[in-house]
Amino acid sequence: MEDFLTTIGASGAALTIMNVKIMKDIRNAQNRRSNCDAANIFKMTGKAQEHIRMIKALMSAGVFELLCEELQTTATIRLEHPESSLIELAKLHDPPITKSGVNHRLKKIAEQYEKCTAKIEHHAAQAPEQGALEE
Repeated sequence: MEDFLTTIGASGAALTIMNVKIMKDIRNAQNRRSNCDAANIFKMTGKAQEHIRMIKALMSAGVFELLCEELQTTATIRLEHPESSLIELAKLHDPPITKSGVNHRLKKIAEQYEKCTAKIEHHAAQAPEQGALEE
């Protein structure tokens, strides 16, 4: 279209169309970046809340104290900094660790949480059976 306008001598109109296309491309790129950032923030805060919920459950169940010192440290830092990214959490350790290290520790905490809930569910399922035997 722009080539046709330039060929017939309407170069001003061709430049206007090109500018409109460029502005549209820039706006679309900004919107994509913004949407991506928003999705990442939503994902990060959701994961952080999940971590916090698991850590608090381990504390309530009395299991937190049984975790190794490294996991307790990472869990405590996560509780104290719920809005922080994994990179920020890594820097808060003394000495600092890697993002991968924080992620690994949080996965270990999640595993402990899963084991704990599995045991609680198992005991809850066993309790009615034991009550029936006693009667």
